[in-house]
Amino acid sequence: TINQETLYVRVENNTTRCYDIVTLDLIVDPLPNSTQPSYPQYSLCDLDQSNIGYEIFDLASKVEEVLLGQTGMSVTFYPSL
Repeated sequence: TINQETLYVRVENNTTRCYDIVTLDLIVDPLPNSTQPSYPQYSLCDLDQSNIGYEIFDLASKVEEVLLGQTGMSVTFYPSL
């Protein structure tokens, strides 16, 4: 099968000299699409008249755009690098 290979692994106990040979299926999944989505910058204006200079961004609302139609993926947001 393309992108899949069966490896044979020998696991040995050095004390008793017993061993077992098992199979391990190595599956290489394709990389997700890494093209930067072509949507405009996500910006908001301070519309609540409080003039405090910030708004709440709902990044979860942009997940579908970030995934570019890909399925079986997950997106996680972090507050810092």
